[in-house]
Amino acid sequence: MTEKVSRFPGVFPLIVIGVPGSVDKTHKKLAFAPNLNRWRDIDVEKYFKVFEVYLENDANLAALAEMMRNKHFGDRKNIVYILVREGIGGGIIIEGKLYKGSFNAAGEIGHMKMYDRGPCFCGRVGCWEANTSISHCVRQYEKKKPLPGNTMYEKFETLCRIYEEDPLAKEVLDEFTGILIDGIVNLVNILSPEIVIVGGEGVFLPESVFEVIVSETRRQVHPMDKEVSVEKGSLSNKEVVLEGTSILSSMMISERLV
Repeated sequence: MTEKVSRFPGVFPLIVIGVPGSVDKTHKKLAFAPNLNRWRDIDVEKYFKVFEVYLENDANLAALAEMMRNKHFGDRKNIVYILVREGIGGGIIIEGKLYKGSFNAAGEIGHMKMYDRGPCFCGRVGCWEANTSISHCVRQYEKKKPLPGNTMYEKFETLCRIYEEDPLAKEVLDEFTGILIDGIVNLVNILSPEIVIVGGEGVFLPESVFEVIVSETRRQVHPMDKEVSVEKGSLSNKEVVLEGTSILSSMMISERLV
């Protein structure tokens, strides 16, 4: 990437990069990315030299993309976006603005400690994503038989496709769904959003599975939150972060031109 971009000095006002981890905005570093071999304090900007680099968490970018592009949002301003990938990321929008917290680390929902099982890439045990990421789901299936596909993403998508006819796929995805619901219910009870978007690889979940997610979430949440909407993301796993980087870069450039 750096080699391609370096061919066009002066063409790009800035480069927005989505990263699967927390960002140190003060020092422009990738502070911690558990799913990238637990990278810490990576100075991404130095690899681009003559370009200004802006780092943003990938789930925040995905949440921004859905907020700007999803026609079903209407005037809803309080949103939780769940990015289901090899980990679980979160983008939180409060009153129409991304919420990043005092230390720029809000939305690390995958690292809610929920169980006493499941070693996580962050070094702890029992994190939500350690028990409900696509990696965990695929590993559970492949303990008994292999799945076709070259990547975790391809294998998970296969798992979703064969859900209705493969008893093992149904068993694994049903367990995955139950744990996913546990986390969604916690988030709704804490944040009381108008809408929860399940994105990333979550868009491939069978409709019958997603109907269970919606109904069980509404059944289990606090009575005041029972009208919460739970929907699939409108953008694919590949599109959503790219769309978010495009939107954010356009917004930042526009601000400079005003």
